[in-house]
Amino acid sequence: MGVILYPPTIDWSWMKQRPQHLMDQFATHGHTVFYFNKTGTAGQPVVEPIAPNLYLVHHAEYFLKELWPGIKPGQGTVYWTSWSRQLPRGRSVYGADYVIYDCVDDFPDWESDEQKYIHTADAVVCTADGLEEKMTALASSKPVIQVPNGCDWDFFRKTMFLNRSVPLPGMPNTRGPKIGYIGAWAPWVDERIIQALGERIPEAQVVIVGPRLREDTLAYPPNVHFLGYQDYSKLPEILPHLDVCIIPFHVNRITRSTNPIKVYEYLAAGKPVVSTDLPEVRKMVPHVSIAGDPDEFVRQVQAQLASPGRRQEQRSRYAQAFSWRNRYLSIQQHLGQWYPEFSDVTTPLPPISSPYAHEIPLSHQTVNSYYSQTVFHREPPWVGHMAAGEYRFVVKLDPSIIPAEAERVYLELDGTCRAEDGIILRLGVSDEPWSADSLSFSRLPSFKPLASIEANDRLQETFSFDVTSYAKLDHSVSFELSSPQPVVTRLGRPRLTCFVPTSEGGIRT
Repeated sequence: MGVILYPPTIDWSWMKQRPQHLMDQFATHGHTVFYFNKTGTAGQPVVEPIAPNLYLVHHAEYFLKELWPGIKPGQGTVYWTSWSRQLPRGRSVYGADYVIYDCVDDFPDWESDEQKYIHTADAVVCTADGLEEKMTALASSKPVIQVPNGCDWDFFRKTMFLNRSVPLPGMPNTRGPKIGYIGAWAPWVDERIIQALGERIPEAQVVIVGPRLREDTLAYPPNVHFLGYQDYSKLPEILPHLDVCIIPFHVNRITRSTNPIKVYEYLAAGKPVVSTDLPEVRKMVPHVSIAGDPDEFVRQVQAQLASPGRRQEQRSRYAQAFSWRNRYLSIQQHLGQWYPEFSDVTTPLPPISSPYAHEIPLSHQTVNSYYSQTVFHREPPWVGHMAAGEYRFVVKLDPSIIPAEAERVYLELDGTCRAEDGIILRLGVSDEPWSADSLSFSRLPSFKPLASIEANDRLQETFSFDVTSYAKLDHSVSFELSSPQPVVTRLGRPRLTCFVPTSEGGIRT
């Protein structure tokens, strides 16, 4: 299949995970890949080439409505998603010929969408035994294959030969071994293990590398260090310092079907690995050590620290079989049995004339029916209903600030609501003047309904309304956003996004 469309789930540059690695492999093997970021980015083209055959889509609305119809091949387009909420709901604005659901986690709140919309998938790829069993039962008429996670073996293998004499950034330059966890500091990490390691191996430093996605109540010893999120490119500077790498996960419904990418990456770097008793990691014994509780975890780490450098080469060679290239080849082989065209690559696409997106911040005013006479100046932008009243969000568009060469103009806001909340955002338009110094709920202009968007119809985390016709007027207009649901939706970055053609008439790199 020639063209792969990956809808927004994780930004390309954020915590390089399975989606980015697999899409990179599709592109490397000759498929054309369009990878959609979660939010639009100012100063970027709508479509940005980032590698041969691999394009990053910054503005889904414009791309799909204005560019995609002119470049879409006649057949062989795949919509590949690893998030159940991105399964098509009876229709697909992407217009793909095939839908592949890459099932990577067993999150309870994903289950409803899987049950409702798995029928829209033509095939299912799974990363773990538990997920394969679940999907085989749920999608009995679909091809279901298991392709676990993998690693960029060459990228991590080289860390075995790097110099560790340079101090680790963000860490005190002290003697003693280093025990490392690389990954999100999320609810599934067992903080008791980290505390036990710090207390019972005081001569070591426990290094946590990754974004903090939770708040902790435990007090950690001073030899536990949180380095925060580090870019993927920085990992080769960190790994040489680690003497033992750990996977300290709680064992629960979610982690029983977790196939951790980090275990393959640790092993590719030749590192000893100690993990809690996760079914997918247990398969890798004796190349990893399994611990049943915090006490045993500490003992296993101490045992690994007692024999530094042992079996380093064997661990790395073992991980070589799990490279992302091999994972891609497995996908191609299996899916090609059902869809022979999956093995085909695309013919070159026509040149893509990709305009640049320029953003113009908009001032806004929020009013609240509970305080119908009050003028708010610092209220954050909200729409919807609260116990304290109904909120409305009003912005003013001045056509004089819009570049004359703009070919399309969108009113955009980033929304933190979830698709399953069922939010409907309504847009109204008015020619009546108003002043931020006097605007209140009781003194709102009258707004004519213009458009609406449901949260699950958004292509990105951005609500986008095409207001091009209003941008061509010779006077200012105002827009009001409201929601009929009894919920609160926080909106941010109100802006006009103007799409201006490049002078070269094609993608500018």
